[in-house]
Amino acid sequence: MREPEAKKAQAEKPRFHSSSMKTRLPPFPNSWFHLAPLSEFKKDEIRSFKFLGHDIIAFKTGDDSITVMDAYCPHLGAHLGRYAKGRNNRLNNGCVECPYHHLTFDAQGT
Repeated sequence: MREPEAKKAQAEKPRFHSSSMKTRLPPFPNSWFHLAPLSEFKKDEIRSFKFLGHDIIAFKTGDDSITVMDAYCPHLGAHLGRYAKGRNNRLNNGCVECPYHHLTFDAQGT
């Protein structure tokens, strides 16, 4: 193989973050992770979690489905899982409501 072709082939190899190239782990979490049993989620209640160094919220969107999203409002960064007084926030017509400016976000984040 000529030198330019060898460099191109080497550059096309995927990058993996691992001390051993045998494991070939991707540099980000790429799997399913257990937060809590489905039975622990109550209807119209938002649960807050600290997960992989990030704050997230989760809530039931149906009988057997859970929605997980970033815990902070994109407007000014209020925590969507808590009211200002420390109580847990609740869903409002299936939407998460910001405790400060009352912006609402559905299960798709819209």
